[in-house]
Amino acid sequence: MAGQFWLIRDGRVALDLKVPGPAPLIVETIGDGDVIGLSWLAPHRRWQFGAEAVLPATAFEFDSAAVSDLMERDPALGYQLARRLINVATRRLQATRFRLLDMYGLPQPRADAI
Repeated sequence: MAGQFWLIRDGRVALDLKVPGPAPLIVETIGDGDVIGLSWLAPHRRWQFGAEAVLPATAFEFDSAAVSDLMERDPALGYQLARRLINVATRRLQATRFRLLDMYGLPQPRADAI
């Protein structure tokens, strides 16, 4: 259950996705100022990605329930934080899509079918 998230202070972290095959697919490598752990925003609160430091990293950890409460109590802050987190989530979804297209690709026409 996703109960926290992290703001990377420094270092590099690979976000990965379990796919068929021997190893997870690295979706994106992120670093300074990026956020890990957006799953707490979704109602089911289940982790969607794994994360592993590829260079030594330090991060600030946030309790998602406390941040959610703060967002409810201060709607202006909540709105600004939600906008920023939605931008991160959108970028991650696009990166995942591009990586999966690279991995699985679109079928190419056969040479004899042309």
